[in-house]
Amino acid sequence: MTGYVTNFQQVTTQLPTPIAWEITRTDGEVCDSFRFDFPFEASLRAALSAATRFQAKQAGQVVFFGIVDDYSVSITPRGCICTLRGRGMGGILLDNEVPARTWTNATMDSILNAYAAPFGVTHNTPALSLSGNYAVALGSSAMQALRVFALNAGALPPRFLNNGALSIALTRTNSGFQFHEGELLSARLHDCRKGVISKQYSRKSGNITLLGNATFLAEGGAAQKYSAITNQSLLAAPRIALSKRERRTLQLLFTGSFLAEPSKRVQVTLPSLNLSDWFYVTQCKSTSDADGTLCELTLSQY
Repeated sequence: MTGYVTNFQQVTTQLPTPIAWEITRTDGEVCDSFRFDFPFEASLRAALSAATRFQAKQAGQVVFFGIVDDYSVSITPRGCICTLRGRGMGGILLDNEVPARTWTNATMDSILNAYAAPFGVTHNTPALSLSGNYAVALGSSAMQALRVFALNAGALPPRFLNNGALSIALTRTNSGFQFHEGELLSARLHDCRKGVISKQYSRKSGNITLLGNATFLAEGGAAQKYSAITNQSLLAAPRIALSKRERRTLQLLFTGSFLAEPSKRVQVTLPSLNLSDWFYVTQCKSTSDADGTLCELTLSQY
C-alpha cells in the first residue's frame, strides 16, 4: 500500500510505507473513511498540515480517494508514528451547507451542477428527473440535497467509487462473487425487526395514502408510520426501502483486501446457518497491520 497527500496548491507528496492502515468503502448510507499509520519524518509536517486530499494505491491501482480530516503524531518507544485520518469525497458534500432553493421539474444534471460540481466532485450518473417541485431547506448539506433527490427519483443511495467519483445507479448489478463457508474466517448473521416499516402513511395536501411493505407484513411486521410529505422530504417508497436495510445482515471476515465493491450483489452459501441467498454489499472494510491483512464485508439482504 502506498499513500499520497495533495495540498490546496495541487502539490502531491508520497508518504512513507505504512505500518498499519484501514480503508472503509460503503454503498453511501454512511461516509467512506480511511486511517493511515506510518513512521513520521519531521520534513513531512508542512505537507501534512496543508494536505486536503489523500489517495491510496495498491499494486499500482487506486483503491481510495478522499479528503484529509486530521493527523496526529505520537512519540513512542518505536519512534514517531503519524496517524492520518479522513473520509471519502462524500465528506466534502456533508461539510458544506447550501441555501434554500426550490426546483421545478428538476433534473439530475441540474442538481449535480448545484450540489456536486462546485465542490470538485466528479460523477457518473444516469439521467433522472422529478416532476413537480423539489425543495432544499436552508442549511441542508449538499449531500442531503443530492441524496433526497436521487432517492425520490427512484435511484439507489449515492455512493463514491475508489477514485472518488460520485456514482448513482438505478439498480444493483451482480458482482460475480460467490462466498462459501470454507473461504471465510468468521461469519455473523443478524436478523432485526426493530425499525423496519410495515406500513407508511403519507399525508400531502390533506390526502393520506398508504404504501405497505409486503415482505415484512407477510412476516407479521407491525410498525406503521405517518409522515407529512413536503417538497423537501423523502417519499414513502425510499423510506420503506431504507428501513429494510437492517432486516437481515451478514458480516463476513476474510483474509485479503477489497474483496467486493459496495452496492454490488453477491451470492452467499453458509450451510451452518441454513443460508444460501443473494445479498448486497453495504460496507467493505479492509485493514492491515503486523498481524496481517483482513477484509470484513457487511451485507444486507433487503
